[in-house]
Amino acid sequence: PDGTEKGKFWVVRNPGGPASSMLLDFFIDHTPDLDAYPRLQTHYHPAQWTYIPATLDDNPYLDPEYETSLAVLSKWRYEQLRHGDWRVFVGQFFSNWQPRIHVAEMLTTTDLRWFRSLDWGRNQPGCCLWWVILPDHRLYVRAEYKFQGMDEQSVAAEIIKTDVALGSPRIAYTAADPAMFNRTGATYTHVGFMGQWIGERLRFYGINLIKADHDRFNGWGRCQALLRNAPDGKPWLQAHPDCRYLIRSIAAARSDPKNPDDVKASYVRYTNEDEELIANFMHALIMHPEIVDKFAPNALAWFKNFAKDKPVLRAASRIKGGL
Repeated sequence: PDGTEKGKFWVVRNPGGPASSMLLDFFIDHTPDLDAYPRLQTHYHPAQWTYIPATLDDNPYLDPEYETSLAVLSKWRYEQLRHGDWRVFVGQFFSNWQPRIHVAEMLTTTDLRWFRSLDWGRNQPGCCLWWVILPDHRLYVRAEYKFQGMDEQSVAAEIIKTDVALGSPRIAYTAADPAMFNRTGATYTHVGFMGQWIGERLRFYGINLIKADHDRFNGWGRCQALLRNAPDGKPWLQAHPDCRYLIRSIAAARSDPKNPDDVKASYVRYTNEDEELIANFMHALIMHPEIVDKFAPNALAWFKNFAKDKPVLRAASRIKGGL
């Protein structure tokens, strides 16, 4: 009545449906993609929005038979309606991804083994990830750099800048999208190069690349394997909370309806930007050796007994020390 009150906006709905991911980002996690919506930088205020969860257990007037009726639903829809889970959806590719265990803040040092992965984008966003191999052989994504509409020199400068911010660790290699090694026909006459590919120009500016494998079938298999828990109950792979683009993209990935073992080509949520990042994730892991660790002391012996030819035995000796 004194004129200072403002209107309230209530959003009431169940998890699921085409707008579910957007509602999760904006009103529950308070982490919308501000790169995709730059004008929201000054208009979106998380403190204005409060999430009030409500499940069947909160409704004392609900027919007891209603919960039983949900048993005929798919496992995803059941979790949405029975437990109010906003993080599951039909066709979720990385169904074992759980932010509460896969996202963690931990100490990393420059004496550990580091590598990068890189997917290029000009009109679509590109991304670089910094990976750390921890002493117990687990993988940790320490940082990410998302870029768009930039040239190779600028991107290389930002990558090197991030290296410095991380303490200048020694980078073993940078696994790059194979498409970056295709010649584009571009001509740089002022430095005497003609027909360079993107990877060549990045190398010229100080980013040493190796060509990643684009075997999607085995690549996604490696991703799924490293998202599982080790025998001690902790996941093989975790990411730093600052890697918001990666965290959002993994959670959003959908299976291709025609090939459930592949990620849908345009699986995006409410933007069209996540696809390059999830390919980056795959390129990094398919280039990384399989884990042979303290939890499987007999793995190498079994492998040697199984393999008889010298090339396979040489491969076994290379993985003897783990990662």
